[in-house]
Order: sequence, then C-alpha cells, then structure tokens
Amino acid sequence: MAGASPEQPLQSPCACPRRVHLRCLGRWQLQQAGRREETHCRFCQSAYGDWRQSLTPQHNAEAPPRPATPIMAISFEGQIHYIKVYPGVEGRARFEAQIRELIQLEEGEEFDVEFECKAPDTGATLHLDGIDAFDAATHCAALTAAERISKQQQAAAQQAGQAFDAAATQLPSGGAAASCPGASAGSAIMQ
Repeated sequence: MAGASPEQPLQSPCACPRRVHLRCLGRWQLQQAGRREETHCRFCQSAYGDWRQSLTPQHNAEAPPRPATPIMAISFEGQIHYIKVYPGVEGRARFEAQIRELIQLEEGEEFDVEFECKAPDTGATLHLDGIDAFDAATHCAALTAAERISKQQQAAAQQAGQAFDAAATQLPSGGAAASCPGASAGSAIMQ
C-alpha cells in the first residue's frame, strides 16, 4: 500500500486502527459486491461509506456525462442475448424475470449468475458472483456505457470538425458561411 499524499490521504473508514486510501477500500468493496463485506468491515462490523463515491470518475460540472442505460450481454447455451438493465430493487426484479423467461425457468427455481464488468477507476475486468452483485454490476455497466457514448460523441465531433475545416479551406476569399454536418446545434463559420 502506498503512503498518504495530498491527492490520496489515508483515512479511517471504520473503528479499526488501520488507515487506508478510500479508493483502495472502494476497489476492495466492489470486489466484495453482494456480500456483507461490501458494506461493513469484517473485523469491527462498522458500516463503510458507499464505494461508488470513491470509484466513480468525477466529471466537469459544466459538461456532465449523459446518463446511460446499460445493456448486459447474457451468454446462455452458446447464444448472446442483450438486456437493458436498471438499478435498484425494481431493476433487479425485472432482470431476474427476463433471465427466467430467457432460460425458461419456473418461478422459485434458482439460477446462478456471474457478472463480468470493468472497474470504474481502472477498466480492469472484474468478475462479480451472484445475483446480489446486480447493483454493483449495473453501476459499472452504466459508467462503461456513459464512457463509450462520450467517446463516440468526441469522435463524431472531431470528424465533424475535420469536415468543417476541409469545407472552410475551400471558401472563396470574399467570405461565405458553411454548416458543420453532425453538430448537434449546427455551426457556421464566417470569413
């Protein structure tokens, strides 16, 4: 464990004497998703803060990312099925109902699930076991979806800017206006 720094101070998240980086604790909590250790210290039983706060990337307040509804790819009997997922108790119930329908299980029959997702802070692949890890997996999937959408928007804006620059270099010396294709609000340049 690295020492404290102004950006990563060591803190006491529970009654135990050991101090930790909240980001490191958050990673550990995420790996414990669906178990008591996700929310409570296994030694002193104190409740931890929510790991999402320490692992969720902070964005510029002027340009927050758009909310993204994540889609989970479900692998069953060699086929991939895509399901939109929503957080919370209702989202989990909906997910369970969709899985039951997909694999043709009767109500009351049990099934096991393993979620594979990317860690919010590092992008490392995580394997979260059991349906109780649903909220953690959904949160990670939503962050991954928002990141993917942001990258797609940046790439589209860059392509539109390049097209706009190419069109602007072809303007007659007397001046003219050109619109930027693909821009959400429409752009123009005047010379």
